[in-house]
Amino acid sequence: MKKAIFVFLPLIFSLSVLTSQEIFTSGNFLYKVIGQSITITEYTGNNAIVQTPASIGDLPVTAIGDRAFYGCKSLRIVTIPSSVTTIGGRTFFGCTGLKNVSISSSVTTIGDWAFFDCTSLTSVTIPSSVIAIGNNAFSSCTNLTSVTLSRRTIVGKNAFDNGVLIHYRD
Repeated sequence: MKKAIFVFLPLIFSLSVLTSQEIFTSGNFLYKVIGQSITITEYTGNNAIVQTPASIGDLPVTAIGDRAFYGCKSLRIVTIPSSVTTIGGRTFFGCTGLKNVSISSSVTTIGDWAFFDCTSLTSVTIPSSVIAIGNNAFSSCTNLTSVTLSRRTIVGKNAFDNGVLIHYRD
């Protein structure tokens, strides 16, 4: 029996090392390093205007992770830099004060529920680089009346509420 304990103990230790990811802090942002890039995991501030960093240290910020700005009611304007390719699921969920979001032309995916319940948004321009918008991405954005996007963008189920006027640029 003791032999089995010694055999499995190193295996359990090595698995925990492989799955742990350390969270770091830079200003009002929590982040993790994945390979040679950074994913923002949480915004801890309460500023009305936020510029997501393009890099931290020598590494580019390539993703705004799931729930990173979840429920930030003080957020009014957010700018996403050209280094970011992914906006995760529920990233801006419940940011009821968000009026303006500038999505860079490097973004390729917008996750499920990403902007759900952003009730102050009135219009959004989604760059042609976005190839997929997730399910319910802009649902319950009760003041959203206008969206501009590419005809090539794959739009998930209930991504926009009924009544939103969609403009196609191509």
